[in-house]
Amino acid sequence: MDFVEWMIRGTRLPELMKPCVDCSSKLHRPSGKFRMNANGKLLDVWLLVFCAKCGRTSKVAIHERVPVAVLGNERIRRYESNDSASVAAALMDRNIARRNNYRLDWEGAWHLEVQPLAPCGGRVLVRFEVPVPIRPVKILMRGLALSRGKVVEAIDAGRITMPIDVNAKASRDFEFCVAPGTGGRDAGA
Repeated sequence: MDFVEWMIRGTRLPELMKPCVDCSSKLHRPSGKFRMNANGKLLDVWLLVFCAKCGRTSKVAIHERVPVAVLGNERIRRYESNDSASVAAALMDRNIARRNNYRLDWEGAWHLEVQPLAPCGGRVLVRFEVPVPIRPVKILMRGLALSRGKVVEAIDAGRITMPIDVNAKASRDFEFCVAPGTGGRDAGA
């Protein structure tokens, strides 16, 4: 049985869902910048975000009153240089999101790269470059060029076999199998 890989790739940083204190918007965009403040040997680090509607800048607390020695010179240097990998890591950190009372909005922040399936079907490994919480049924719809109803029908008929519930959100790699002639553009149809 042939094997192909589909990849969930990020196209930009996700937006934050958090109420703005100045307007009715609940959508914030990451600025890609950190702000730091030293108080003696203690350090505060924030990620700056701005309201998508009114532009107001807000801070997302990354570290509060942390001894400088705990963070280390390399991490501090990354914060000072607004390192893009550190921005992404801080933004997507579940503990930081919980402490700051926001959730991520991934709409428009990812795309699916698909390798075509052979006409005889095969195994598909779905890999996540970014931890987008997405329902596998949506991945199958895009990757196989099928409607939701056709995907569910193929699963019920055993033409698609999945190790996970297609309606539960996934953000980690998984694999599934497709029988010959199941999909639209990518299954040899």
